[in-house]
Amino acid sequence: MQNKKDTKSKIMMAAIQLFPELGYEKASMRLIAETVGITKPALYYYFKNKDELFRSIVDYGNQFSIKKLQEIRDENESIEKKLADLVWIKFSIMHQNEAVKKFSGWLVTDGMKYLLKIDMEQQIRLQQSIIYDIFEKAIEKGELRKDIDLECFTYLLLGAANVYARRQYIFNENIINNEKIGSLVQTLLRDARTN
Repeated sequence: MQNKKDTKSKIMMAAIQLFPELGYEKASMRLIAETVGITKPALYYYFKNKDELFRSIVDYGNQFSIKKLQEIRDENESIEKKLADLVWIKFSIMHQNEAVKKFSGWLVTDGMKYLLKIDMEQQIRLQQSIIYDIFEKAIEKGELRKDIDLECFTYLLLGAANVYARRQYIFNENIINNEKIGSLVQTLLRDARTN
């Protein structure tokens, strides 16, 4: 007999596969249940509707990102390494498997209208707070200037990471690598370092 956590994960994976394939509207709860091999009433035991299922997938991605951010914050590495790790977060979810990669691409294109319906302010603020902690530790260690605008610096870093991620998700361009990330980090740090 399957345990509840396994079944819930299978349901989420089926939705991750079907949303980009068929679109959100056509990926019915019946079809998701059939894909998993359970009945529709059994599916409703885990998720009361498709919106809740979608929200659970997004929440899982957010929790993954928060965990990775906390690991980066807590590691004893240079600011260069931490910035590179922050960029790699955008790609780490996608590299889990092809279905997740397709879902990620769909999420930033056709799925965006569904994503915008979810209130993620608390999650975004928590992620931003952890990133600020990383930068504030670097300031305390003398790796970054004290007068750096944390919000602007964060947006520059994440904006660049998002552009690379979208090119990979949408156009399937394999343009990101350690050399490219190193160049991005050095460019960002050029005016942000203490001299």
